[in-house]
Amino acid sequence: MKAALLFLSCAVLTACNAAPSPPRLANAADWIREREAGFDRALVGETEGLPRAPAELSATLATGQREITLVEVVQLVEAQGLDLQIARERLAAAEAEEDIAHAAWWPHLSVGASLYRNDGQVQATNGDFLEVDKRSAWAGGEARLEFDLGAAIYGTRAASRRTEAKAHEAQGAADDAVTLAALYYFDLVESFARLGLAAEARLEAASLVALEQARLKAGSGLAASLARAQAHEAAVASAAIRARVGVERASARLVELLQLSPGDSLTPGASALAALDLVAGAWQPEAGQASGLLLELALWARPELRAAESRLAASEAEEARADFAWILPEFMVAARVGSLGQDYNDADSQNVYTAALRWDLGAKLLGERNLGRSHRRQAQLEHALVKGQVQREVRIAAAEYGAAQLAIAASEREVEAATLARDLARERHEHGAALFVEVLDSQMQFLRAHLARVAALADFNRAQFSLLRASGLWSTSAERR
Repeated sequence: MKAALLFLSCAVLTACNAAPSPPRLANAADWIREREAGFDRALVGETEGLPRAPAELSATLATGQREITLVEVVQLVEAQGLDLQIARERLAAAEAEEDIAHAAWWPHLSVGASLYRNDGQVQATNGDFLEVDKRSAWAGGEARLEFDLGAAIYGTRAASRRTEAKAHEAQGAADDAVTLAALYYFDLVESFARLGLAAEARLEAASLVALEQARLKAGSGLAASLARAQAHEAAVASAAIRARVGVERASARLVELLQLSPGDSLTPGASALAALDLVAGAWQPEAGQASGLLLELALWARPELRAAESRLAASEAEEARADFAWILPEFMVAARVGSLGQDYNDADSQNVYTAALRWDLGAKLLGERNLGRSHRRQAQLEHALVKGQVQREVRIAAAEYGAAQLAIAASEREVEAATLARDLARERHEHGAALFVEVLDSQMQFLRAHLARVAALADFNRAQFSLLRASGLWSTSAERR
């Protein structure tokens, strides 16, 4: 297991040293689809013996039901998720701003025509006023290149880095959307499984009530035992109501995230309740801490950290622009070609060429330099903050993944023991060798064991998505730069 994780981490880190940017892994939907056969194989061993909801149970849910699989959830959130669409639009805006910044290197072209006429007084250079009647007409075009050299050099560099940052943020938003959709999906899976267990428990509770009623009528039972059975039946009915609300809550959250019809009521696919295998190499929980290689991988691959690095590079470019603003001039070169005359019929050619240089040595230079340094230090601190968050998320996700693995094994043993205890208690009770309270306790323990198993399976699947997200291995269809 450790060797598999070591090999995976080393392979990715080797690719990191060989290439300037991380390779894009398979998108989320393809990643899951490739493992669908594995889901079915896992389902055979993982769901055997779990109580199923009766067929009529679906009638108790809202109308407009829609069965949905994990692959469909991922595809829908990538196509329709609002957070992801917002991130893409922010990237598009950053790309447009970069285009505007690069346009400073290109001349501005314009064409036009003008008419001028003055009838009346004008003042001569000696101060006298003259009565004149004059007019002029011009038609032509102008090419003008006018820009701040510092802004053109460093501004375009900063704009490019900001675009890179938005691209990484869009990748992070896609990763977040896929992860959140998967977590919501497994919430739905767990809630639906709980509802099935509650429905099965109601049938078991009703059979206990019927049994105690028959025993009391035959004179071999106790009124107290019947009362306990009826109280147990009522408690299980309340649990079923809460489970039904849990299904609707989980469905509503997923419907909102996927931008589906508000009237849809989602149900998970038939093979949803299984321990998936999305992480290459099992995590070893006994280590007690995240692997150094996994942390190193996350610090290289996480788009949030790379976005922070791009923002830092942009702030450094802006700081350099402020530092060299006093020495880099603003200049203008223009050429105006056209025809000028009293009117367009007698106009003759006119060519005007202009060139100018200007240095801005105003008092604002010092303030701009201080502002640039402050922005750069702020970007450095934000980078350190994101780095710490990534490290924390990896450690927590790794610990949760290891704990979830152990919880599955523990829940298997609990289910096995609880099933045996329930069967033995029933057999003893049927022969009059066990008190009803023993049967009732074993039944409750059986239900708790299966609920724990359902929670363990859902937690394990959620933990895998969280670990893939935290380590940066989870890649969606957004392109990494």
